[in-house]
Amino acid sequence: MITYIIMSILLLSLILITIYGAKIEKRKDFFTFEDTKVLKGIICIIVILVHIPKSFQNPIQDMIGSFAYIGVTFFFLTSSYGLKYKMDNKQDYLNNFWQNRLSKLLVPAIIINIVASIIEFLSYGFKESIILNIFNINKWVLLLLLFYLLFYLINKMKISNLKKDILIIMLVVICSLVDKLTPFKITLRWPTECLGFAYGIILYDYFNSYKSWINKNYLFKLISLFIIGVIFGLLYLKFKPLYFIGDYCLKIILAIVLLMLLMQLIARIKLGNKISKFLGSISYEIYLFHYVSFKILQLIKINFNSGIYIVIVIIITIIFSFIINKISKLIVNKLIKRIV
Repeated sequence: MITYIIMSILLLSLILITIYGAKIEKRKDFFTFEDTKVLKGIICIIVILVHIPKSFQNPIQDMIGSFAYIGVTFFFLTSSYGLKYKMDNKQDYLNNFWQNRLSKLLVPAIIINIVASIIEFLSYGFKESIILNIFNINKWVLLLLLFYLLFYLINKMKISNLKKDILIIMLVVICSLVDKLTPFKITLRWPTECLGFAYGIILYDYFNSYKSWINKNYLFKLISLFIIGVIFGLLYLKFKPLYFIGDYCLKIILAIVLLMLLMQLIARIKLGNKISKFLGSISYEIYLFHYVSFKILQLIKINFNSGIYIVIVIIITIIFSFIINKISKLIVNKLIKRIV
């Protein structure tokens, strides 16, 4: 009973964080940097729920976590969309591509690895693997780096922008299908989520047309997308154990529908408050650090209730992510200044 009460409060808190301060208005622009930051802040907390250790899972957490993959898809989408935007709006962006991307991705990851190694040392004593783990790159970061490499190499080619984008999209789709249909796990564990990288490029290329489409018959499309989302959501919950049709095709369709519903909402609703913006500013660190929070609670060795455990994980993750974010920014700024 305590678990259900705590999880209900947590779910209500997430809803309040999402809607508090929201303004309904016909927006001239949407899907801005602020929009994506706010959405990342909300989604990163939901992503934590899907990774909760089995012994601390509960039905409410499992229900919310079943749709967390859409959040990971959204992270890939914003990554490619952001790359396209910066390349078109920053002169010589590709010339400084790797010094910016690598420093911002790897510095927080290495700091988090150091904290994880300290926790492992306190738990099990010294092992050689502890030193090696400091330089162990998170699989999601590795996949992101792979797609960054594809993006960089293809955009260095002397072909039209349309051909570049088609080539990137095709390669991402091929990676996804190879992962799903063969033993070769190119996308590591995200065969459907990684397609968000392709969605981001398509969204950027056709953004103005899509914005115009959204604003015509706005309410009808909003209601229609909601109904379609509910239908495919129920189908996915029922058939997700079914190979390829359920755990791949339905999963992709549901993600696209819900992402379109999200876009439809923020076309007229401006989200954002201090809490969601704060969480968005440290969303990358939250994603990486929440695994370490599990190790910290293992070190404490207290038998927590499922709901209490989840809340403590979220609190520890946010505190450490904030500290690591500040340290990382100081290091990254100094590195970039030295390189420049």
